[in-house]
Amino acid sequence: MFVNCWTTLLLTSVMPIRCTRSSEDSGYKFLGEMVVQLDNIYPQVASRMVSAFSTWKRYDETRRNLAKALLEMILAANGLSENVFEIASKSLAA
Repeated sequence: MFVNCWTTLLLTSVMPIRCTRSSEDSGYKFLGEMVVQLDNIYPQVASRMVSAFSTWKRYDETRRNLAKALLEMILAANGLSENVFEIASKSLAA
């Protein structure tokens, strides 16, 4: 239980900030892959990570394009949970 709490805290607060600080796409790709993998284990945590991109249209042009591609990549994944699908699709449509 203790490990799960710390993992959740790390993944929902630190990872999105750390991975998107750079304007390179490697952090965004990594975060998208983590969301898809984590969705199979902890859909609620994965959806919280996706919610960090609900304001993607406010980013500068480079990061906006990367965030949009990330959301599209997540939505293209097979077998997404309802939680992740809902958050990603609403974020993309917003």
